[in-house]
Amino acid sequence: MASNNSRQFLANLTRTKKIPTNGEIRESQLRQKLNTFDLTLLGIGGMVGPGLYVVAGVVAKDTAGPAILVSYLLAGVVALLAAMCYAEFAGKIHRTGSAYTFTYVALGEVWAFFIGWNLVLEYVVGSASVGRGMSGYVDNMCDNAISNFTIEHIMGGQLWQAPNIAQYPDLLAVAIEIFTGVFVLLGVSVSSWVNIIFLSINMLVVLLIFGLGIRLADFSNWTDGGGFAPFGIEGIIAGAATVFYSFVGFDTIAICNEEATNPKRSIPVSTFIAVMVTIIMNVMATASLTLMVPYSDIDVNAAFPSALWPLAP
Repeated sequence: MASNNSRQFLANLTRTKKIPTNGEIRESQLRQKLNTFDLTLLGIGGMVGPGLYVVAGVVAKDTAGPAILVSYLLAGVVALLAAMCYAEFAGKIHRTGSAYTFTYVALGEVWAFFIGWNLVLEYVVGSASVGRGMSGYVDNMCDNAISNFTIEHIMGGQLWQAPNIAQYPDLLAVAIEIFTGVFVLLGVSVSSWVNIIFLSINMLVVLLIFGLGIRLADFSNWTDGGGFAPFGIEGIIAGAATVFYSFVGFDTIAICNEEATNPKRSIPVSTFIAVMVTIIMNVMATASLTLMVPYSDIDVNAAFPSALWPLAP
C-alpha cells in the first residue's frame, strides 16, 4: 500500500500538462487583441528601463568602465538566443504562463512549481527595482528633498542599520508601484496604451541622451584612467552577466500568447525586433554616458540625471 502511494506521489510530481490543440486556443477567456506591433512595444517596454537606468551606472563605474557597451552587446546576443527559444515554445504551446507552462509541458509538475516561484521572484525584484530606480532619479532631481523628508519627519532622524535592506522606507517607490499596478489591473488594452505612451517618452529620452553624448563627447574618457576597458576582459564578462538583467523582460511577449491574434507568426517576429531595439538603445545610452562623464565620476544612484544636470541652463 505504501509502495503504491509512493509511486502515485512520484507520478503526480512528474506528470506533464497536455499541449492544447488549435481548437482549444479560442476557448481562452482572454481576448486576442495584440498584433505584432503591440507585442513588440510590450517587449521593448518590458526590457528598456530598470537595467539601463538602474544597473548601467553601477556596472560602468565598478565593473566594466566604458566597455560596458561591449557588455551590453554580449548580454544582448545571449538574451536574443534565449528569447528565440521562448518564442519557439510560445508558438507551439498556446497557453499563457511563460516558462512555468513550458516547463510543465516538457518536464513535469514539480519542475514547473520551482520555475513558477522563480518567475514570481523575478517580477517582484524587477518591479521593485523599477520603482526604486524611478524614485532615486526623482529624488536626485529634487536635491534629495524626498528622502530627507522621510528620514527627518517619518523616521525621526534615525536610519535602519539592518544588513541587506535600505536605510529608510522608499515611500515614493511604493506609490509608483501602486500607480503602475492600477493600469495592469485595468486590462491589456489599457496597459498596452499606457506602455506605448511611456515607451515613447523613454525612447525620446534615450535619443536625447545619445544626441547630447555625441555633441559633448570627450573621447579622452575612453582613453584616460585605464583606457576603454580598465577592468579587462574579466570586467566585461562580469558586466555582461550583470546587465543581462536589462533583457529579462523579453518573456513578456511569450506570456501574452493567448492574447495575440496570430501567435505563431507575431511572437517570433516581435521577440526578435524587441531584443534588437533594446540592444541598440542600451548601447547608445551607455556609450553617451561614458563619453560625457569619466566612468569613475558616475553617480551610481542617478547616473544619467547627474551627467545631464550640469548641462541644464
